[in-house]
Amino acid sequence: MPATVADLAARALRRLGVEAVAASDRPGPGAGASVPLAEVGRLALRRLGVQAVPRSERPANPADTLTLAEIGRLALEWIGAVASGEATDPADAERAETKARAVHDGLAAQGVVSWGAGYAIPSSVSEDYVMLVALHLAPSFGKAADPEAVPRIEARIRRIALLARAEEEAEAAAQAVHDALAARGLAPWWRGQAAPREALDEYVRLTALRLAPAFGADAGPDEAEALEQRVRRLALLLGSQALAEQAVADAHASLDARGRVRWTLFDLPDFAEGPYVALAANLLAPQFGLPADELAEARAARELAQAVALPSAGEPMRQDYF
Repeated sequence: MPATVADLAARALRRLGVEAVAASDRPGPGAGASVPLAEVGRLALRRLGVQAVPRSERPANPADTLTLAEIGRLALEWIGAVASGEATDPADAERAETKARAVHDGLAAQGVVSWGAGYAIPSSVSEDYVMLVALHLAPSFGKAADPEAVPRIEARIRRIALLARAEEEAEAAAQAVHDALAARGLAPWWRGQAAPREALDEYVRLTALRLAPAFGADAGPDEAEALEQRVRRLALLLGSQALAEQAVADAHASLDARGRVRWTLFDLPDFAEGPYVALAANLLAPQFGLPADELAEARAARELAQAVALPSAGEPMRQDYF
C-alpha cells in the first residue's frame, strides 16, 4: 500500500528531529485549549503587581459622586475665598464651576479620565479635583498657588483613572500583542480573542511589557524579541504536520513540473518514498532554523532520475502473449 502524504510528512519531521504536536493537542475550540485575552490581561496586571478593581465589583452607576458645582464650592473653601457654611457669591460660584469644568474637560481631552458622564466626579478623585481647581482659581482671588503641584496632582488622578480601567487597558494590550504576532506571521495557527494555552506565559509577559510604562511598573528586561521567537517556534510545532504535508506536495509538484515523475502524489512507488522524505525535509529545514542536507537532496534527485529512466519505473508491467 503506497505511503500517504501524512506518513511521508511525519517521516520528514522525524528526519529533522522535530516532534509534531498531535492534532488532538493543538489549540482549537475545545474547552481548555485556549485562554481568553481578558484573562491574559488580568495575569499581566498581576505580574506587574497592579491591583485592579474587577469589572464585576464596579457599581454600574456610582452614587458617591460630586457635581462640578460642588467641586467648585470646595475649591473656593480650599483657597479661603469662602468659609465653610457661608453662602457663596453667585458670580464666584459660577466662576469656580466653570473652572472645574475646564479642568475636567482638559483631563478628558488628554485621555486621563473616562468618567464624568454628566460631569459626575467619583469621590475617589474628588479631593485631587478640588486641589487642582483651587490652584487654577487662586490667582483670580489674589491667593498664592504652587504651579509645580499641578503635574503631581494630575499624575495622581491619572493613576487612579488608570487603575479604574486597568482590566480594559490590559485586555486591549493583550489584543494588541495577539494582533501584532498574527500580522508578522508569528502565530498563524490560531485566531480569535484567545491565546493558546501552550503560549500563555509568553503572551502574559509580552502583555506586561506593553503595559509596564503606563503603570510605572518595572517589567524586567525587554525580552520581547526572545518571547516572540518562542511563540513562533511553538506555532511551527503546532502546525508542523500541516507544513510538512505541504512540503511533500511541493516536492512532488516541483518534480512533476520538470518531468521527473510517472506517478501521482497518491500512488507513489516504494522506491520514491525515501527521496520524497529527504526533499520535503530540506524544504522544511529553514523554517525550523535547521540547515538543509544538500548531499541527501542530490542523492534523492539522482535516485529518482535513475528510477524514472527505467522503462518500467513507476508503471504497471505489461504482459505480452504470443
